[in-house]
Amino acid sequence: MTDRRGGPRALAATLSGIARRALGRRGLAEGGLALDWPAVAGPDLAPHCLPLRIAFPPGERRLGTLHLRVESGFAPRLAHSESMLVERVNAHLGYAAVARIKLLQGPLPNPGKRAAASVPPAPKQADLGDSAYGPTLSSAVGDPDLAAALADFAKALQGRRR
Repeated sequence: MTDRRGGPRALAATLSGIARRALGRRGLAEGGLALDWPAVAGPDLAPHCLPLRIAFPPGERRLGTLHLRVESGFAPRLAHSESMLVERVNAHLGYAAVARIKLLQGPLPNPGKRAAASVPPAPKQADLGDSAYGPTLSSAVGDPDLAAALADFAKALQGRRR
């Protein structure tokens, strides 16, 4: 993807537009809430629930009801955290979109494949081959040009996380 000037564009910028169209039909067009759910709900709540939709009163786009799918045994814990979660969702969306939460108990889709709410630790340079990025990555990848590009990418990520 490229921006107006012809340069590369971040995947996140494109993904939110695509997701907004798909999720908007389900009542989650408010800033891609489903995409940002792990960050919004936090590491304690996100793995146990998923946003389904926000139902607004007729003619309104505020003070709606957030419908969440919740693992059966986790519903009491989430009900106890309702006010905190409403506050987090509204802070994320930037306005009072949600006034209450409705819990729908049941299994979550693909529990083993959901993204973790936490960011994985940054690899150490030694894990990537330290100053010998090429041999370590070349043996794993097989293409020296691709190994060099991956090494540059790893260095950039390390600099960004600091």
